[in-house]
Amino acid sequence: MTRQTRSILEASELATVPSEAIASGIETIRKMSETWSAMHSNGLSRMLKRNEEALGFASRRLEDDRRLLDQLSEQSDPASAFRIWNGFLLAMFRDYSEECQRQMMRFGEDFRQAGTTMQDRIRMAAEDIVMTPEPRPETRGNSKEGKLEAGAA
Repeated sequence: MTRQTRSILEASELATVPSEAIASGIETIRKMSETWSAMHSNGLSRMLKRNEEALGFASRRLEDDRRLLDQLSEQSDPASAFRIWNGFLLAMFRDYSEECQRQMMRFGEDFRQAGTTMQDRIRMAAEDIVMTPEPRPETRGNSKEGKLEAGAA
C-alpha cells in the first residue's frame, strides 16, 4: 500500500467519527480557550493596576523633587538648605522603602489570588468537560470500533 493510498484510507476513516464526538471535542477546546483567556485577562488587569500604582508613586516623587528645587532656590543660608536637603533625602528613602514593601506585598497577594483563580477555573472547566455527556450508543456504531463490536455480536 502506498503512502497516498494509506493517507486516503485514514482520511476516509475520519468520516466515520460521530459528529457528536467532533462537536464535543470542539466544545472542549472552546471551554479551555475561554478559561485560558479569562485567566490571561485577569493577570493583565492586575499587572496594569500595579503599573498604574507605580507610575502614581513616581509622579508623586517627581512633584516632591520639584518642590525641593523650589525650596532650595529660596534659601540664602547654607545650613537651611542643608536641613531641607537632608529632610528630603530621609523622606525619599522612607517613601521608596515603604512603596517597595507595599508593591511586594501586593504582588504576593496577586500571585496567590491568581493561583487560586487559575486552579478554580481549570477545575470548573475540567468538571464541565468531564460532565459533558458521551455520544449516544446508537452513534457509536459509526466508528471503526463500533462496527467491529456490532459485527462480533
